[in-house]
Amino acid sequence: MDCPSCKNSIDDDSFFCDQCGSELFRCPNPRCAKLGKGGKACPDHGLKLVSVKDASPGGTVTLQPAPTAATPPAPSAAASPAAPAAPSPVPARRLRLHSPEHGIDIRPAPGDVLGRVNGPHVGMLSRFAQVSSSHLEIGQAGDGGWWAKDLKAFNHSYYNGRLMQPGQAQPLATGAILSLADIPLQVVFE
Repeated sequence: MDCPSCKNSIDDDSFFCDQCGSELFRCPNPRCAKLGKGGKACPDHGLKLVSVKDASPGGTVTLQPAPTAATPPAPSAAASPAAPAAPSPVPARRLRLHSPEHGIDIRPAPGDVLGRVNGPHVGMLSRFAQVSSSHLEIGQAGDGGWWAKDLKAFNHSYYNGRLMQPGQAQPLATGAILSLADIPLQVVFE
């Protein structure tokens, strides 16, 4: 791989560039993992880059969004010995966003960006001029629920006809309509 600071070739398992000494950072989305400079965001996903050391096996990086007012805080890890067993985890549900009239059928992964130029679904969205380069981010909360976040799209994003506020996670419900500009996508869980 190449160091994003000095562009010299370095070992794939490096945490620091052995040429210039810069710490290496990458996208926390495991399907992307692009290298970049610290303090920046991934151009494909809009996620803040994390230290390669923290993103390596045994690290603590997760893709879960920060809790919102509607999301209760996670329980403390210091549970008492007499505490009841935690409930079984919610089975993962796959998200599908589709619009038969526009020929769109997207099954995003957590952390995916939907956009005309950036993200893994460019093939379906590149023909829509009204969709921004990086229009919307899709994520999944720890409880299995999915959310969408407008990435300051020029033509905006809408949830059931209501304007979404940029940068705020909008929980998704089955049957809802998530619109990228004027392109409606029905929310379905499989």
